[in-house]
Formats: sequence, C-alpha cells, structure tokens
Amino acid sequence: MVASGSVLALVSCASGPANGFTKHKIFRLDPDNRPVAVDQSLPFEHKRLLYGAVTQVDRQARKGNYYTFFWNVEDKSRPVELKFEYRQSATGFAVHTQRVELPGKTRTVRFAVIGDEFKRNGSILGWKCTLLQGGVVLDEEKSFLWE
Repeated sequence: MVASGSVLALVSCASGPANGFTKHKIFRLDPDNRPVAVDQSLPFEHKRLLYGAVTQVDRQARKGNYYTFFWNVEDKSRPVELKFEYRQSATGFAVHTQRVELPGKTRTVRFAVIGDEFKRNGSILGWKCTLLQGGVVLDEEKSFLWE
C-alpha cells in the first residue's frame, strides 16, 4: 500500500534588513574577574580584549564597556556614519557621544568606554546607536533604559 500526499516546504532567507542593524553585542570587561561560563565565547572575549596588556596598569586601562554593532546597507559606495550616545552612572542625565564615519562596505564597529572615562564617569546605564548614510537615518538601536 502506497500513501500519497503532498509536502509543502517553506524556505526562509534570514539575511536581515536591507538597510539597518542586524545585531549588537555588549561586553563588560573587568580584568580582575574572569568569566566562568559553559559558553566559551565569554572567556574567549575576555582574553581577546586583554591580549597584549602585560602590566596591571595596562589591564585596568582596558576595563569598561564595549559595544559592537553589525549592520547592512544597500548602497555600499557611500560612507556610513554611526553615532553612539550614552549616559554614565556618575554623570546623571548628561549625554555623551562618540561618532565614526566608515566606508559603506564596512559592516561592523566597536565603541568602547574604557580607561579614564570609565574610571571617572562609571558604567553605561543607557545607550542609543544611530546608523546614518548621507545624513539620512537608516536605523536605530537602543537600550530599554533609553527614553
């Protein structure tokens, strides 16, 4: 006996948005506390960020918050600008900003709040990152604490 039937296959392509952020990573580095985790990517990232920091002064200079953003843009011939805005624990509602302009073919950037700035102003409490191309906002990512 042969059973007949039809099979429906759905194929999805998860390429992300044509213009916009695809993901972000947040890492808080404390050289004195090595992460212990089942997922080995956390201890690896800790070691990678501390690579080359030989003295305790070097290691403490890298202590802080690291934010990595990934994105796609359709027009890779024009540069993109990323604006990272954040608030720190010791500065209240003051908004600090880091900007970077990159070639359109670039798809990743890392912002770091480390060293003296981290020591003086503390951890990041809320943040927003804006992706622009030609002065036009393509996408925005923000933490849940950002208004």
